[in-house]
Amino acid sequence: MIIYIKNHKYDITEFVNEHPGGVEVFKNGADLTKEFNEVGHSKDAIKLLNQYLVKDNTEEPTKEHKEKEGNEHVKKQVDLDEVSVKELFLHRFSQTKLSRLFTKEDKANIHKILGAFAILNYGYFFFDIAYSGCKGKMTLRKKDANLVFSIVPLICLSLSAIMFHVPTQINKINNGMPEEYRFHSILFAMRSFIIITLITVFGKNSLTKIAIICILFLTMYLADVVTHTYKDHKLRTGWKVTEVPYWPECPVYIRNTIKKLYVVAQLSFTAWAFDADVEIHLAATFLIQITALLFTLLRKEIIKIKHWHLLYLAEYALVFMMWLRTSRVYKQISIGAICYIARVYFRINKYALWGSYAVVYSFLANTQKDWFAVLSHMVILVSVLFLLNSKNMIQDPPRETNNNIVIRNTKHARYNAITIRLATTFNYYPGQHFNLFFNDDKRPYTPIHVSGQQANFFIKNYENGKISPNICKYYYEKGDVNILGPFGKKYYDPEKDAIMIHNTEILSKKIIMFCCGTGITPFYSILTNLSKNTKYKCKLYASFKSKEDRFLIQDIPKKKAKKQCFYSKTDTRLTKEKVENILMKNKKSVVLICGTNSYNKLIQSCCINNKQSYYIW
Repeated sequence: MIIYIKNHKYDITEFVNEHPGGVEVFKNGADLTKEFNEVGHSKDAIKLLNQYLVKDNTEEPTKEHKEKEGNEHVKKQVDLDEVSVKELFLHRFSQTKLSRLFTKEDKANIHKILGAFAILNYGYFFFDIAYSGCKGKMTLRKKDANLVFSIVPLICLSLSAIMFHVPTQINKINNGMPEEYRFHSILFAMRSFIIITLITVFGKNSLTKIAIICILFLTMYLADVVTHTYKDHKLRTGWKVTEVPYWPECPVYIRNTIKKLYVVAQLSFTAWAFDADVEIHLAATFLIQITALLFTLLRKEIIKIKHWHLLYLAEYALVFMMWLRTSRVYKQISIGAICYIARVYFRINKYALWGSYAVVYSFLANTQKDWFAVLSHMVILVSVLFLLNSKNMIQDPPRETNNNIVIRNTKHARYNAITIRLATTFNYYPGQHFNLFFNDDKRPYTPIHVSGQQANFFIKNYENGKISPNICKYYYEKGDVNILGPFGKKYYDPEKDAIMIHNTEILSKKIIMFCCGTGITPFYSILTNLSKNTKYKCKLYASFKSKEDRFLIQDIPKKKAKKQCFYSKTDTRLTKEKVENILMKNKKSVVLICGTNSYNKLIQSCCINNKQSYYIW
């Protein structure tokens, strides 16, 4: 896949399937400069793009590309005196993070206008309730047809979300809103709008209450249909808000507490939705639509993952505070806690749980008022008993986690041994690497051993490092982490007994490996996974600061490779003369290099002088 951005050519074939926006946003050979600028990418995204830059630009840019570049050149020649205040403002605004919200998918900014109306509407809603003394009742706004018409723009806001492209599944870098969640948001928002209309038009009678219960169960069923249709089928269950990743330095107990708060709050509101109150369902639309906004801000990198969690918690806190002076809010939180225990610890199926709750709610709320209510809850009871007749409807099967989990993090003198269980299966070849993340920063690490879905890493804790000290410190056991991979087109294929470089096998049987420090990890992975009767004869020359700093080399069997160490803090450091001497003795060998930039340049220059084939890992 070849694309052009700002007169540069990029080969993104390796990355295209990992892009959070999906493959469909790209077109082979197209100029995507405008699209790239409109989305608004972070510095890390630009650094990632530079990895795929094709320096030998032998292909001519497309006609479309030339025209765009020509127009940009003309624009640069515009006299600043001729620029209006409006144009200057728009230019300055385009440099801000908020400009990322304006995309080509919504050229008329319809979604943004509706969103602004929604924020004003919700602001007035909460002001109204606060004005009444936080008793959960609106006093300034009349509950008549005017209210129904006021929510029409909110309906349009939810429906207009369909025009935007979202990733098919959540991505650990951008954390965008998955397609499954988008349709869930639309579905539950429409549920609230329909219920509000029913209550406003027909009042709070028994028929309305029965209709609300039916709508709630119909929504649950339709949500399951959406999950089955749009979920990532590599996962056994659909995506949930509780699976939004956390910032790496977040302690495990904080993560677990936040997840419990999310589930209890959601269950509390589900139970609350059985009430025939306009305020409750309008508050539900607030939670749904503001959460969708937070996902957008997160994907556009306007806010960070820590801010997302804080704002999401603030949403629920704001809603519950509006009923602070009433006993019902404490009752609903208690019901949410009970439902949490039933769902999490006893795995009670949601239809059985809410069916039972509907029976109890209907009985307590309506039995003493009219016989129609008695009949209604009896019908619900029969339905629940029918559901419970099947064992599969009583309990859900045990749910497996879909996150990447740290199994062990063992501290050694100069490095940490970290074992991570990946959420999905993967095809890994010795010598490939994974990207480990800390906040928005990432660094490639090669695992020393991979078994099934487990990957073992040796990560040296550099005191002045930006990423490695934080990974060693904040990758807690049983904590979920951001990790992507495997990547790399330089690896060893055990089945073919072949060292591959960009899909081409190294034909030479003699291999020399030069590495320094943690650069030993890909070669360790290759050497320890060589076939029993491998055709390769390998020699490993490893450089470390001192004898105390060396690691892994002592674990490589002598049958796999001849080994020699060099130490920079002594007279035995690796020099240009020593490298050239090694190469002179092994002229028919292919050289593999993995180390720092200065180290790689040293070995590279010696290989060029000796006219010897080499590959930098």
